[in-house]
Amino acid sequence: MNVNKDELIQRASAILGRDVTHESIMKTVESLVELLEKEKAAQEDRYATAKL
Repeated sequence: MNVNKDELIQRASAILGRDVTHESIMKTVESLVELLEKEKAAQEDRYATAKL
């Protein structure tokens, strides 16, 4: 999916019903990536523990 920055901002603003900035979008993406990395690590830990 190739979306330019301005289009991304317009879509996010329309969905949220308020103005958003590229910076706020990127902070949200970073937060989601961190959350997914933590979940993946926890899942890998559970798998490794179960395998013992």
